[in-house]
Amino acid sequence: MLRELVGGGDVVERYYYNRVDLDNDGTPELIAMAAGQYICGSAGCPTFILRKSQAGYTLVADLELSKAPIYRVLGYEI
Repeated sequence: MLRELVGGGDVVERYYYNRVDLDNDGTPELIAMAAGQYICGSAGCPTFILRKSQAGYTLVADLELSKAPIYRVLGYEI
């Protein structure tokens, strides 16, 4: 799914991800950053928030470009 979100092909060289309960519902969302020479630049890399569903994962947010590390600000909910 992540490969499709960034345009497919071989542009994704690796992924960085973590599971964090962003909305305090007891189920962690997946924050995933795709990295690769052709998709990352000085502004960062494509980053997505995904939620687990019965069909797999569904896209919650496309953060466009972000840089690592990504922090969760306490008290803020999506």
